[in-house]
Amino acid sequence: TITARFTSAGAVSWATVVEKGSNQASDIAVRGTQVAITGGGLNYVTVGSLSVTDAQFQHVFVASLDVATGAPNWLNVIGGHTARDEAGAFPGGIDIDGAGNIVAAGSYSIGCSYCGQTPLNLGGAALENVIRNSRDLFLAKFRGSDGAHLFSRGYGGLGEDNVRDAEATSNGDIVI
Repeated sequence: TITARFTSAGAVSWATVVEKGSNQASDIAVRGTQVAITGGGLNYVTVGSLSVTDAQFQHVFVASLDVATGAPNWLNVIGGHTARDEAGAFPGGIDIDGAGNIVAAGSYSIGCSYCGQTPLNLGGAALENVIRNSRDLFLAKFRGSDGAHLFSRGYGGLGEDNVRDAEATSNGDIVI
């Protein structure tokens, strides 16, 4: 997968490769000086010059790129860390709020055939499933400048829960 910036006339300004494993980018957001991308897959992920190699189970990646050059600022992987036997995560949407923080939403599952057995941990409290082997939603916010975890929450019911997009308002509210 390639994330690229084009001029208004269609000429390529830059292109950054998201590669290896079976990762695919699924959503993109642009605000101010940064580009946010999310996607998911199995195995390790590389965005430009940054790599995470311990995400062998199903996972989501969240990355920030410089809008002028396409150079990666930071890369986070949500779920699927083999060393922690962590729950699998599936991409949904991404956006950048008015303060430049990145909002990511998706779903997660503990115990599915390609997921780990322990709760999902995005940097805050561990997120459990309402029902094991089903999907619940996660919502997370990361500081735009360095990718530090600001908050994460899990939401779910008795059925399969999925999210397809996330939008942040200028005051920081989030709509999924």
